[in-house]
Amino acid sequence: MAASGTLYTYPENFRAFKVLISAQYSGSKVNVDSNFVFGETNKSEAFLKKFPLGKVPAFETSDGKCIFESNAISWAVANEQLRGKSAMDQAQIVSWMNFADNEILPASCTWVFPCLGIMQFNKGNSERAKEDVKKALGALNTHLLPRTFLVGERISLADISVCCTLLHLYQYVLEPAFRKPFQNVNRWFTTMINQPQVKAIIGDFKLCEKMAQFDNKKFAEVQGKMKQGGGGEKQEKKPKKEQPKKEQPKKEKEPAAEPPAPKPRDPLDALPVGLNESSAQLGDGQPSTDGSGLTPDPTLVPSVVEKVLLEHIENIPNLVFFDLETTGFQGDSDIVQLSAVIGEKKFNNYVLPTKSISWQASEITGLTFKSGSLYHHHVKVDAKNPEVVLHLFLTWLQSVSPLALVAHNCYRFDSSRLLNVIKRYRLERDFEKLVVGFIDTLPLFRKAYPNLENHKQETLVTHILKESYNAHDALADVQALQKLVIKSQSDLQLTLKDYSFTYKSFVALREYEEQGRINSRTLDPLVASNHLSVGMAETIGRSGLSLRDLKLSVASGGRDLLQQILSQPNRNFNMDDFKRFYSNNDEDKSVPYFWEKFDPEHYSIWYCEYKYAEELSKIFMTCNLVSGMFQRVDKLRKNAFASMCIFGEDGNNNVSGIWFWRGQDLVFPLCEDWTVDYESYDWRKLDPNAEETKKLVDQYFKWIGEDRKGRKFSDGKIFK
Repeated sequence: MAASGTLYTYPENFRAFKVLISAQYSGSKVNVDSNFVFGETNKSEAFLKKFPLGKVPAFETSDGKCIFESNAISWAVANEQLRGKSAMDQAQIVSWMNFADNEILPASCTWVFPCLGIMQFNKGNSERAKEDVKKALGALNTHLLPRTFLVGERISLADISVCCTLLHLYQYVLEPAFRKPFQNVNRWFTTMINQPQVKAIIGDFKLCEKMAQFDNKKFAEVQGKMKQGGGGEKQEKKPKKEQPKKEQPKKEKEPAAEPPAPKPRDPLDALPVGLNESSAQLGDGQPSTDGSGLTPDPTLVPSVVEKVLLEHIENIPNLVFFDLETTGFQGDSDIVQLSAVIGEKKFNNYVLPTKSISWQASEITGLTFKSGSLYHHHVKVDAKNPEVVLHLFLTWLQSVSPLALVAHNCYRFDSSRLLNVIKRYRLERDFEKLVVGFIDTLPLFRKAYPNLENHKQETLVTHILKESYNAHDALADVQALQKLVIKSQSDLQLTLKDYSFTYKSFVALREYEEQGRINSRTLDPLVASNHLSVGMAETIGRSGLSLRDLKLSVASGGRDLLQQILSQPNRNFNMDDFKRFYSNNDEDKSVPYFWEKFDPEHYSIWYCEYKYAEELSKIFMTCNLVSGMFQRVDKLRKNAFASMCIFGEDGNNNVSGIWFWRGQDLVFPLCEDWTVDYESYDWRKLDPNAEETKKLVDQYFKWIGEDRKGRKFSDGKIFK
């Protein structure tokens, strides 16, 4: 049972962070004494009677027991998961807590404290400390290669202790070049500091960009402040030294700096300024006579690229149902299981990943990667090199080609991950000879069964086949999907062609989108200066134009072309206008206003629900979870709105919400920072014309009613 009580500490004490983060996870009620003054409170008779050494952090439980030393306090306020469920897990956790104190902390203090002016600099000691840090990080890096966390598959006191001890290093001295060799540690540390429970205590953490150095002047200032009465004397002398500097009338005769030019209303007006680059910079041969660096040649005006569209498969060939399990949910995740079935013919192989498996993925699939071996529910499986598995898969497909690969959520997940690996091992030509295209059953079943609560494959199997199966095992998934399609085709006469796309058109679309992203990034200077919106930069990038193309067009008389591209189409829906209306009016007015203005062609509505309700305890902690997500997707505010509602009470609650944003697809994969939280939620796109959607929008915008498990509304947060 986790202890509750009062913590005595000074602000920003990384040792106290260990305690407070542990309490965030366990739900323990830990109050920090707001009246504590370091150097006074901890020297008082009352304090020393409880804690004779006078050190902090110190902890007094609610029943009057006193605990000192941060590791012991962390252990007291932690729960079973943090402490370790077995004796062996507990021993390993204590090992890493001691590792933090004995291997990292001394070297960290020796290196960082002089940079902060806290202690005198000694070159020999600092150099030895750097080597000790490298050695410790090297050991951590090796240990974390096949692991997501230090002990087991979930966060423990080992992770919290080591992470907090590394904070000063990552904040002040571990610049990108120094930390680059320790990619596994960097990945783990970034995961830790972005956990809602950690972020609630340490706030937004910025990684070191430039290594801090010892500064004699700073050291003198800090030491002066630390000495009683030392600061006052210096403050009296400073004005006398600064007075002569104020008398510099000569400088007034110099021409005054011109005020900054007003921001042009037309984004085109900003472009000619950037044309004063040399032709060498732009790679355009001879400079022009007007000094712009560009030759006004009409042939240089770029053409606008038409959007690439997916094409349906005309004649549906053999259907091969396939599924992947991966190391995570990002686009670059590795495949760890590849399965396929056609009739009674099966293919199933486990794949050795090149990166660790995220704990979220492990919880779903039961697959873990430890010490170079792959385990399924803690049983070691025979896993092969990814290239070997791909060759085996292509050989298996040869006997049934030509074929179409069928998967549930194929377009957004399976096809992209498979093609990423196919491309990595340069097997595109072999793949194209066999595979005509893909079929996605997710939109198929959404249309066929519009009234289902959701369209997860498990739900479909239960509803249509009236049976259950081992979900998230790739082989079981494909066997179940084959049954679903056969059954639904027989009952509903579904047309698979409408949910198909050819391999060639999908590859072309991927290339088009990737080039669009590259082009859009060149427009970042115009976005940063507010001459272009993010959305307009994306539109220009997808049209095939980069910043250099815009400059060429202006120089070559292509202003009309640019004006056409940069002109936003007239749309009834204005996000800022709706947010203002929602903020300033009651929901009885703002909800009808939303439906009056909503633009379904350019915006989409989504429902989300947190997957791990059993991990939630206190209502305030669930609120913090939502706030943390809002902070991490802050850049999305301009183009999105959300109402997140917490239903239930302490010990039995969950969070769900309604979002809408510009675009028709899940927006979070577009930015790495946005992917931290969204994978912990189930997402379902809503039909704006459906009655269910109207009811959900009304409920969540008004903060009323109950969730699908009958829990009453408790609290809510708006993202706007």
